[in-house]
Amino acid sequence: MQNEAPEGIQRSSDNLQGVQFENITFEGYGPGGVALLIEALTDNRNRTVATIRLLLSKGGGSLGETGCVGWMFEKRGFIAIKRSDKDKTVIENAVQRGATKIVEEEGLILIETTHNDFEEILESITKIGVNVSDSFIDTIASDMIEIDNETAEKVDALIERLKEDEDIQNVYTNVK
Repeated sequence: MQNEAPEGIQRSSDNLQGVQFENITFEGYGPGGVALLIEALTDNRNRTVATIRLLLSKGGGSLGETGCVGWMFEKRGFIAIKRSDKDKTVIENAVQRGATKIVEEEGLILIETTHNDFEEILESITKIGVNVSDSFIDTIASDMIEIDNETAEKVDALIERLKEDEDIQNVYTNVK
């Protein structure tokens, strides 16, 4: 006898055949004028726009036009390596390949890169044979703002509500 998925699971997987998902980035404002960049993966653009608009409205924010805050966000690469006797070689290598910032902290060297240089710098560091503790690409705001505690609580609550939606993948702000 052939193993078959339970009926409910089978229907669910059948429904995914032919479904088109798209990545969409939304821009808007939260309480206190905080800039929000919201990344979503959805199979229904209209549903996702309506949900985000509603959540922003209820949370004291608003959905903005494309480009209203996106200009202040930039993808950056981050690489953390454990300190070793190869530190000088690692630093020279990263600088030669375009690292934008290098910070030596207790037990670690933290390297910041542009999005475009990230893979090349990470690969070159790995080839040196050092222990990479962490590496990732993140979206960072160039114009950070400070907000009071009350506004911070509202922004945090809004971000939590946004992240609860299954379509929303990431939420970025310009809060320090």
